[in-house]
Amino acid sequence: GRGDELITLSLRTPYPAEGVKLLNSINEAYEAFQKKQRRSSFDDISAVFKEEKARIDAELQKTELALAEFRARHPKVSSEDSGTGEDRRLDSLSHALTQAELETIRLKTEYASAAAATNLMDSDKLDAFLPAGGLTDGEIEQLRAELAAQQKKQASLARTYLPSHPAVKQTAERISELQRQYVAALKQRWLMAQQRESEIRRTLEAESVAASAARQQKSEQRATLTTLERDRERLRATSEELARKIKEVSLAVDSGLISTQVIEPPSADEARYSPQAASVLPVSGLLGLVLGSILALVRESADPRLVSPGGVRAAIGVQVLGAVPPSASGRTLETFGWAVHSDSVGAVAEALRGLRTSLQFALQESGARRIVITSPGQMDGKSTIASNLAILLAKGGKNVLLIDANLRDPVQHRIFGVSDAVGLVDVLASGELNERAIRRTTIEHLHVMPAGEVPKDPSELLNTQGFSDLLDGLAGKYDIVLIDAPAAVAVDDARIIAAVCDGALLIVRSGKTNRREAVAARDGLLSVGCRVLGAVVNGCRANGFGAGSVVSSGNIGSKARFPEEPKPSAGDSSIQSMDRSI
Repeated sequence: GRGDELITLSLRTPYPAEGVKLLNSINEAYEAFQKKQRRSSFDDISAVFKEEKARIDAELQKTELALAEFRARHPKVSSEDSGTGEDRRLDSLSHALTQAELETIRLKTEYASAAAATNLMDSDKLDAFLPAGGLTDGEIEQLRAELAAQQKKQASLARTYLPSHPAVKQTAERISELQRQYVAALKQRWLMAQQRESEIRRTLEAESVAASAARQQKSEQRATLTTLERDRERLRATSEELARKIKEVSLAVDSGLISTQVIEPPSADEARYSPQAASVLPVSGLLGLVLGSILALVRESADPRLVSPGGVRAAIGVQVLGAVPPSASGRTLETFGWAVHSDSVGAVAEALRGLRTSLQFALQESGARRIVITSPGQMDGKSTIASNLAILLAKGGKNVLLIDANLRDPVQHRIFGVSDAVGLVDVLASGELNERAIRRTTIEHLHVMPAGEVPKDPSELLNTQGFSDLLDGLAGKYDIVLIDAPAAVAVDDARIIAAVCDGALLIVRSGKTNRREAVAARDGLLSVGCRVLGAVVNGCRANGFGAGSVVSSGNIGSKARFPEEPKPSAGDSSIQSMDRSI
C-alpha cells in the first residue's frame, strides 16, 4: 500500500534454497518496478515544464513579431531616452514579475517532484496536514531536516530490529506524516508564489495603463516600444530558465523522498520448522479447555428462564424472600386471591405466611410503609400475592390499605368482591380523596381502593403530583400501603409508581420469567430510586430455602380468565358474605 515504508517478505516451503531464490527474484522485480515508477514520475514532471516552456516560447514569438512590426511602422521611435520615474517603476515591476514567475515555476517543480515521489498527487486532501496558519520557510527547512534524520534513523533501526518492532513502525509512521506535511508545505508555498505573481502582474498592467494615459500625448509610441521590448526580455529570460530547469529535474527526482533498497537479504531459517510438539500440545489442550467452557456456557444459556431461588438471586442480585410451589388448578381468581383464608392449612397459605414474616423483617430494617408489588411480565401472579399479603398483614394487627394501581387490567375489586364504580382513577381525576373510593373488607384492619374505570392514559394519570400527595396522605393513615402495579417491563406505570414508594417487591414466575426480563425490571425500579426489598419465586416446584421457610402464591396472573366455580363450602362462607352493594 501507499503507507508501507518497510515490506517484509517471508515464505513457508519444504525447499529453503528454492525459497531464497524466489524471494530474491521478487526483490529484483520490485526494485525494477520502483525505478520504472520514478522514471514515469520524471516524465510527468518534464512534461509539465515542456508544456510551460512551449507556452512561453509561443508568447515570446508573438511579442517579437509585434515588436518588429512596430519598428517597421515607426523607425524613428527609440526607447533609449525614456528615463522618467514611471518607466523606472515599470522596469522594477517587470523585473519583479519575472522573478515571481521563475519562483512560481521553481516551487511548482519542487512540489510536483515531491508529490510524485511520495505518490501524494491528490492535492485536495493535502491541506489537512498543515496548521491553520501554514508553515514558514524556516519551518519547512526544519521539516526537511527532520525528514532526512528520520529516514537515516529508519535505515539504522532496520539493520537492528525486525520490521514489526514498535520502534521501526513508529519511525515509519513519523516518516509518512513528515512526507505529507512536507508535500503540503511545498504546495502551500507554490500557491502563495502563484498568488504573488498574479498580484505583481495586475500591478504591472495597472501601472502600464496609468503610464500610457499620462504620456499619451508625448510618448505613446515610445511606451509601446518599451513595453514590447520589456515583454520580450522577460519572456526570453523565462524560457531560458525553463530550459535549465528541464535539465535539472532529473537530479531532483533522483534525490527525492522515496528510495528502494534491500535492508536484509533473504536467508533460510533452519531453526524454524513445524509442526512443533512443544507448542502444538499446549495449544491443543488450551483449545479443548476453551471449547469445553464454551459448551458449558451454551448449555447453561440455552434456557434463559429462571427456575430456582438460587438462579433468581444470581441473576438479579437481590435477596429472595420466598419461593412458592404451584397451586392446584381449576380454581378461580377470587379463590387464589384469598388462598390464606380459604385454605389456611394448605401449602400456599403456609408459604404466604413465610413471605409475610420475611417481608416484615425487611420492612423493619428499611422502615418502608409504601410498598409497590410488580413483576417483569404479565401472568406472574403478582395481584394474588398482593391480596394474600394484605390479608396476612391485616390479620397480624397492621392497618393495611391495598391500592389497585393496575389501571390497565385491574382485578382487586374482583378478588375482594367490592364495587369499582369509584376508585383511584376518580381520586386522581378530582384531585381530592373521596372516602367512597376506599372499601372495607370482611378482614378486620384491611381496606381496598379499587382502580375505578379504566382510563385511556394510565401513565399520564399516575405521573402527577396528585398521586404522590395521595400516597403521602394515605401513608399517614395506614401502617402499610400495598400497591398492585402493572408489569414493570411491558409499560412504564410500575416505574412511575415506584418513584414515589419506599420499597418494591418483585414477583418472578418460575419457568416463565427469563433473566433479561428480571434484570430489566430490577434496573427499572432502581433507576427511579426505589429500593428493591426482595423477590418472590412464584410457582417454584423446588424448595430452595428449606422446610418451613419458603413462601408461595397462586399461579394465576392478573389477566387470566377462569371458568365458573361451584359455590364455596361452608368454610368459605366468609368470602361470599362481603358487602357487594357498596
